[in-house]
Amino acid sequence: SALQQDYPAIEVVVVDDGSTDNSREIIRAFAGQVIPILKANQGQASAFNAGFEASRGDIICLLDSDDFYLPSKVAEIVERFRSVPTIGWCFHALQRQDASGQMLGMDGEETSFLCDCRASIRKGVLKFRPPATSALCFRRRVLEQVLPLPVAPGVELSDNYLKCAALALSPGYYLGKGLAVQLIHTENRYTLNDSRGVLHGRILIRTAC
Repeated sequence: SALQQDYPAIEVVVVDDGSTDNSREIIRAFAGQVIPILKANQGQASAFNAGFEASRGDIICLLDSDDFYLPSKVAEIVERFRSVPTIGWCFHALQRQDASGQMLGMDGEETSFLCDCRASIRKGVLKFRPPATSALCFRRRVLEQVLPLPVAPGVELSDNYLKCAALALSPGYYLGKGLAVQLIHTENRYTLNDSRGVLHGRILIRTAC
């Protein structure tokens, strides 16, 4: 889905964080179309670091391997950054789909708005609930202030680190369109996982949320 975008000026960086299945064979099948980063398993934070280091674009859109973009995703995000040049991030709603292909509805508000949380988040108040990884887009200048993320045994970070840091650093825009689809299945570690409580607590502590 990242390669099938309406917007032509894209680069696709694929980070394989030590997969033990056939992911690397699949990645090699796209030789010449993607920039492959094949590394030992070190976790999500390490994958973010490696992908960003290999990228060159001014606008960075993240995509989890479970999920996919709608064809208009990148074009709509680029237009939003162009029309509001002061923003450092643009997040959007997500459509949810189960393993059988049934749509489960929208995650996130369906209205669009400018968002400046800098004052409130520095007081420890998060008034805006950011979406999951595949709905996150940033200007390079913002991520340059956040990455690389800490990578060490026992340090459990997630996209919360990126989201909260971006909210503290820059005004942004929330787009109330489901421009990506998040797949919901039994292996989801976090989203709609009834046992996520302990993990959620550890992540909040690590990210100082």
